[in-house]
Amino acid sequence: MFLFVITFGSIMFYLEHDPSTSQQPPDTPGPSSQFSSILMSCWWVLVSITTVGYGDMYPVTIAGKFVGSLVLCLGLLWMALPMTIIVSRFGAEFDRGDVLRKEFV
Repeated sequence: MFLFVITFGSIMFYLEHDPSTSQQPPDTPGPSSQFSSILMSCWWVLVSITTVGYGDMYPVTIAGKFVGSLVLCLGLLWMALPMTIIVSRFGAEFDRGDVLRKEFV
């Protein structure tokens, strides 16, 4: 997971970072990139793959949106799909425990 976050965080930073706005003070009006550092981009990836998605940061470029959708799909496959397998195995073991308990009662 660490490598996933670092890799996609770096990619999102380089796709979304606007170097022309990086020298402006934070209170300057006008457009500025929300992906101001690789660490902030890694935060976005971590929040996105855990499907929390606060909405505080989002990609605005076409390439960033494409990579963002790739991150979301891979996050679902990597995090949510194993959970369904774990829960189904837990349910099967729980049912087996009920059957064994009924046999000994």
